[in-house]
Amino acid sequence: MDKIWLKSYPPGVPAEVDYRQHKSIGDLFEASVAKFRDRPAYHNMGKTISFGELDRLSRAFGAWLQAKGMAKARAWRS
Repeated sequence: MDKIWLKSYPPGVPAEVDYRQHKSIGDLFEASVAKFRDRPAYHNMGKTISFGELDRLSRAFGAWLQAKGMAKARAWRS
């Protein structure tokens, strides 16, 4: 399969992520936020948010879900 989307990756973005370096998706997210806090994380419909903003917004969303009664997710290990 041709990975045509790789041509759109900015310089320095790897084509693969070594998942063994991280304990979980949450761990990968926290490492990315720490490393790239001021860089753009997402761009859509003319709006860009940084990794720092994504962190703040996702934590606020999680807190809102918990306030509505949703329990914290348990860690899953295979």
